[in-house]
Amino acid sequence: KILQGGNIAKFDCVIANPPFSLENWGATEWSSDKYKRNIYGTPSDSCGDYAWIQHMICSMSSGKGRMAVVMPQGILFRGNQEAEIRKQLVESDLIEAVVTLGDKLFYGTGLSPCFLIIRRMKPAHHSGRILMIDGSKILTQKRAQNILAENDIDRLYSLYQNYSDEEDYSRIVTLQEIRDKEYNLSPNRYVVYHKEEIRPYAEVLAEFKQAYEDVKRLEKEFSLLINA
Repeated sequence: KILQGGNIAKFDCVIANPPFSLENWGATEWSSDKYKRNIYGTPSDSCGDYAWIQHMICSMSSGKGRMAVVMPQGILFRGNQEAEIRKQLVESDLIEAVVTLGDKLFYGTGLSPCFLIIRRMKPAHHSGRILMIDGSKILTQKRAQNILAENDIDRLYSLYQNYSDEEDYSRIVTLQEIRDKEYNLSPNRYVVYHKEEIRPYAEVLAEFKQAYEDVKRLEKEFSLLINA
């Protein structure tokens, strides 16, 4: 509805939180869209997520155009038409970052969200790469609904701004790595997580037995002291 010279209007910054997985959104009309927004294809009529994404990409201005869109995490790995659209989106090298968020952040839906940051022209050192951020543990738990407190937002922003590998939270991946994983964009498929060292059972058991003997000895000493 926002047109400029008979075409989709262009903006330097495009931000949206569209309806998640909208049904009956207009796939038939989209397949022959007069504004040519179906640059990567037509999603299923049962889920319009990638139609929103393509519309937003077409709404970015050339040069410094950029966008951020909140979506359900299913867009990162679902198959069929979405898999082909996602493949083309990855190969366009427009995606700068993918960020997954924790659960119970949105009222009215149990779907865990994510957001994409897309740029018409990425910085040179970001070219051919995507920053994957697993922010699923970065939230403030509340009784009924979790929230992103100011410190959570600052933490997510710092991960994006630093654009680096950080154990448990972020990793820069190449387009080839994404190709190797069949264009799955889920950060948890790429982020390196800390693994606790598993100690030998015999060593842990011996330590427990020693601690148990120490407790018995100290209890005996304490009993002697209070009864002296």
